[in-house]
Amino acid sequence: MIQRATGPLSIGGVLDQGFKLFRASFARAFALAAVGALLVAPFNTLIQGAAARAEAGEPVLTSILAALLAVVVVSCIVYAALMVLVDSVANGAPLTIGQAISRGARRAPEYVVCGLLYALGVLVGTILLIVPGVILAVYWVFAATVVLVKGFGPIRSLKHSFRIVRGHWWRVAVLLTTMTIVAFVLYLALGIVVGVAAAVSAAALTEDAVPLWIDYVLTPLISGIAYPLIFSFLLASYYDLEVRHEGADLAARIAATA
Repeated sequence: MIQRATGPLSIGGVLDQGFKLFRASFARAFALAAVGALLVAPFNTLIQGAAARAEAGEPVLTSILAALLAVVVVSCIVYAALMVLVDSVANGAPLTIGQAISRGARRAPEYVVCGLLYALGVLVGTILLIVPGVILAVYWVFAATVVLVKGFGPIRSLKHSFRIVRGHWWRVAVLLTTMTIVAFVLYLALGIVVGVAAAVSAAALTEDAVPLWIDYVLTPLISGIAYPLIFSFLLASYYDLEVRHEGADLAARIAATA
């Protein structure tokens, strides 16, 4: 059973907590993330087929949009459920996969709205001068997490993320950069595996479509590892900031009464 830190951690300590949370939640998180990738796979196949028919002049826009919508809905529910599941392990009350999906589905609409607001804010900031977009991307990075683990609404979650990151922006930026490097290495490994496999796959050599085993076997395996690891790092970073924020609030209250 993982023990959440009761005090602020170093950057290395946060990463260590992330790895511990990943290991503690791996069995259920892997299954959930892999099943989510499997559920999305048929829609990806449909999109590829529709794209091929579109090149032949067939009207397939409706089919493509419907498949894309299905991918978005399924992905959002799975990601929300995965975050809820990993958080439950960190808090010593692990949910079953079914319970995580149920809770994630209930919070998915606000999770999506929060994500859209985050994307819009970062996009506007980036269009203005790039730097404001980068700054907001870090300040609001935990907003969607807050929606899921605290049950706040989208606006309140954005404000809460800004509040706990304030004063720790550079620290969070370093942690996010580290997590990005880990994710990049994972996807680079995936790219190498796919490239080598495609080179020896008769289907890949004779058809434009992605071989089915990539969507139905390789991608679920990689998703089952990558997403739980990324979410574990993100939650470990979030917990550390919450502890720091609560400590700062307590110190401020003590100083006010002194």
